[in-house]
Amino acid sequence: MRFSLLFVSQLLAFGLCSEESKEDINVFGQSQNGIDIDKQRTRFPDTDIDSVNMVRIGDMYYVPILAGTPPQYILTLPDTQIQTTIFADLLCINCYSGIKICSKFSNYQSSTFKTIQRVFDRNDRYYSEYGYFGYETVSIGSKTLEKAVLDITTNMTDVPKYFYSGTRYLSTEYLIPNPSLHNVYNTGVLGLGYPLENISNDVFFSRNNSILNFLGEKKFVTIDLREDGGKFSLGLKKNTNETIVWTKPDGNAGFGFKLDSYTFANGILPLTDMTAEVNPRYEEIYMDSDIAYKINTYAIKQYPNCTGFNGKHIAAFTSGNYTLKLFPQYFMELEEGVCKSKIIPIDPRFISPKKIIFGQSFLRGNAMVLGYEEPKIGFIEKTFQDIMPAKLI
Repeated sequence: MRFSLLFVSQLLAFGLCSEESKEDINVFGQSQNGIDIDKQRTRFPDTDIDSVNMVRIGDMYYVPILAGTPPQYILTLPDTQIQTTIFADLLCINCYSGIKICSKFSNYQSSTFKTIQRVFDRNDRYYSEYGYFGYETVSIGSKTLEKAVLDITTNMTDVPKYFYSGTRYLSTEYLIPNPSLHNVYNTGVLGLGYPLENISNDVFFSRNNSILNFLGEKKFVTIDLREDGGKFSLGLKKNTNETIVWTKPDGNAGFGFKLDSYTFANGILPLTDMTAEVNPRYEEIYMDSDIAYKINTYAIKQYPNCTGFNGKHIAAFTSGNYTLKLFPQYFMELEEGVCKSKIIPIDPRFISPKKIIFGQSFLRGNAMVLGYEEPKIGFIEKTFQDIMPAKLI
């Protein structure tokens, strides 16, 4: 039986960094950018909520976790589209396009990890690559357990199309190859995807090896980027005066949801068969080229110098009772004197133009809730509403 867990060629590039940046992102000791990560753990008594402060590097937020034998701190990007937790090994010296990976994560030392055979192993005259699958101790906040992880080690000169474990295939064709991913300084991916129902429990991406193991009776994960540094919570973390508005599920197993319409330039346009996902693994927002062009053109016209943002959104997408608003201060950025947008047109060779993927450029200023009892995604309402008048086009 074959199936695909979408994870890009850039999967093997997670940690690309310069010599100068290595010291800044030393997450394997007790500090991260001068922050004592041990002190960043927040335990909420008498609840099933366990939170850690996310670490911001550049424009991206990461979840620090403790993993391995011996345990080491690793910065991970939360990923809602895969179930697997993936770490890069110290020996991954040429993970992508000949650029050395910035990973200090040493080989696993536990016997359970070493005795499990390689899940892929390919060699030829040009390159070799291999990876291990096994159980390792992983801690998020105060919750510690053995979790199945996939470890990648390679000295290849090109990215393989497939990794394999028996007849189960893991595709590396994850998302649009994007040059901006060179700023991703993580050495791992924390899989938050909804567990697949049709996979047996003896494989590493099964229900029993998912993020569900970390959760209490209420099967929720909360990612809140409304605070400086952000907050990642195992459980439902919101204030008593806040409510959750759920999006409209698309009917498939996973955290995708339907989009009904979008508001742009004071008008409402219906959307047909359009679905969306929110994935904080990415900084950008990916969408249909026509919609992206309209929003980007309007945004640059309104804020040509990336200044003077007035706190108003300039476009919004409706899903059921919730409206996903795009604020220019989050997706526009001045680079070398030029105002650029992080809304990227979808390349139809990789993704259907009927899909929108919202990255951290959307999620900043929001709190997202993932529900695992049944697949659903919602947002915690702020205490104020940004209302933009609209008329039907």
